[in-house]
Amino acid sequence: MSATNTKMTEDKSAAISGWHAHEAEFVGEALASPQSGLSSAEAEARLKTYGANALAVAKPRSPLLRMLYQFHNLLLYLMMAAGLLTAFLGEWVDAAECYGVP
Repeated sequence: MSATNTKMTEDKSAAISGWHAHEAEFVGEALASPQSGLSSAEAEARLKTYGANALAVAKPRSPLLRMLYQFHNLLLYLMMAAGLLTAFLGEWVDAAECYGVP
């Protein structure tokens, strides 16, 4: 593939979104990919240009951090605020109920 053809392919792929909504022939043409597949040389060139088609490995979270993220919830924060407000007003039973729900 020539440099001009590669540039044209990059422009097309950047302009088109929602690849899943298009016909296979259109996507193959836009990416300059023949229906029979890429040659070994072309696949190697694209691997060098774009890198491997792989997701980055996520760093695992510690068990403590995973447990703490269980409490990272807007509704939980609202219930805690309601519990503080009702405790401030002296409604101890209602405050206990607010803290007992989550």
